[in-house]
Amino acid sequence: MKMKYSTLFVIPLLVLSLCTFEVGCNSASFATAVARIQAEMPAAQAAATAILSVADPALVPLVAPTASVISTDLAAVNSAIAAYNSTPNATTEAKVQAAVDAILNTVDSNLLQLNGLKTPQAAQAMQYLAAFSAVWAVIDGFIVGVQTPAQAAAHAAQHTAKLEEMLPLLDQKKMQREARLSGAELQASVRHELALGF
Repeated sequence: MKMKYSTLFVIPLLVLSLCTFEVGCNSASFATAVARIQAEMPAAQAAATAILSVADPALVPLVAPTASVISTDLAAVNSAIAAYNSTPNATTEAKVQAAVDAILNTVDSNLLQLNGLKTPQAAQAMQYLAAFSAVWAVIDGFIVGVQTPAQAAAHAAQHTAKLEEMLPLLDQKKMQREARLSGAELQASVRHELALGF
């Protein structure tokens, strides 16, 4: 049975696909993306706390690859945001993106590993990880939303998994609810990814 918990990297591509429909998407500044990221940090922290609070001995090792780096990775994001707010330039922009990508790639790898196990314990662990992943997929989408297509393609190349690969795992209703997207826009994002050769 396929589990459908993780949003992973679909929302960044969905945001990118929406840029073809929404006037002004490409004109948004990175500062706007950073402000939106900061607004999502409480949700990210709450999802992280849930993972760190997992006490079931059967689940602890399953979430360990993500749990072991959550505190460090969140600190890296906050540090990168502070550096950007202090000195906004291409270097600090890249640091924000790299910090966000690091979190996504860790959760992505962990979720792919657990999905391969196909056990009840793995499915339960995936729910904790997917809640964390969902927040960061949205956050990553804020960055993609202010990038050119070339920048977005280079950005996607830094991710562990392709959208096409992750699609069977996605909770599409959750994504549509959080990002106010339609099923048609979801499929458009998949086609966009393939067209850019991600």
